[in-house]
Amino acid sequence: MVERGANLVVCQHSHCIGCFEEYKDSTIVYGQGNFIFDNSDSDFWKTSLLIRIDINDSVNIEYIPIVKNRNCVRLATGQDIRDIINAFQERSQEILQFAFVERKYQEFAKDMLQSYLRQLAGFNKWTSRIDRYLLNSLLIKYKYNKKHILAIQNYIGCEAHRELLLQGLVLYEKFKWKA
Repeated sequence: MVERGANLVVCQHSHCIGCFEEYKDSTIVYGQGNFIFDNSDSDFWKTSLLIRIDINDSVNIEYIPIVKNRNCVRLATGQDIRDIINAFQERSQEILQFAFVERKYQEFAKDMLQSYLRQLAGFNKWTSRIDRYLLNSLLIKYKYNKKHILAIQNYIGCEAHRELLLQGLVLYEKFKWKA
């Protein structure tokens, strides 16, 4: 979009504040945070940035930190402002390092895998917590062997299987297995 003339590109869906980069005299913002998941135990999901854009002869951007507490969203104050902006700027410098984004993405994917597998196995909240904290993931290791993992990989990786799976899930939700 920048290469087609955009002065500002704002990407979203990360559920947490990302970073920004200056690219070809334009600004790209990668995620300004989350306004939905109030009860998460992740600090990343409890902060966000509003973006104020002033357009005159140029595009001027101001980042306004906000924090969530239960069902309330408020402007950040004091040290929270400094912490949110400093972390945002630090991440914006980190993404400039060679292979940083790929390395962090691989780490995140590894961290999230067991959570996804627990959900696919139908573990409820308490079973997931027991497996994670008390059993050191023994249930998930028992549930999925190499053959199961390769099958899931195939279903998601193969476009035809993935589309059938998604359509089946939509129909399941709509008809609850009714004939």
